[in-house]
Amino acid sequence: HHLVHEADAQRLVGLHLRRREDELRRHRLAEPTRQEVGFILYEHIKNLHEFYGEHIGVQIARKHIGWYTKAQRGREAFRARVNVIENATKQLVAVQAFFQSPELFRQTSQCEDEAA
Repeated sequence: HHLVHEADAQRLVGLHLRRREDELRRHRLAEPTRQEVGFILYEHIKNLHEFYGEHIGVQIARKHIGWYTKAQRGREAFRARVNVIENATKQLVAVQAFFQSPELFRQTSQCEDEAA
């Protein structure tokens, strides 16, 4: 009797695991859009600037920009331009322009207006 229950339990566990795997496959997260990647990178760079200060933050951000743009079209030309920028605001504006999502980056536009 005990062996039958154990075998039934094992079958149920196996069935449950297969159902869970199927469920996870169906609900797999989609790849982030270009705009989502841009927004995440923008916020990440802002945090780097705030934490390390402008000079070091801009330098450290270059490495992160490379990672975030690795799968993006036009990354080589963008990285060649952005890697010579020494100003935090200009770096953020360049990221905004590259990802072409100004609606997600209203704060940058305000910073530009205040700086002018």
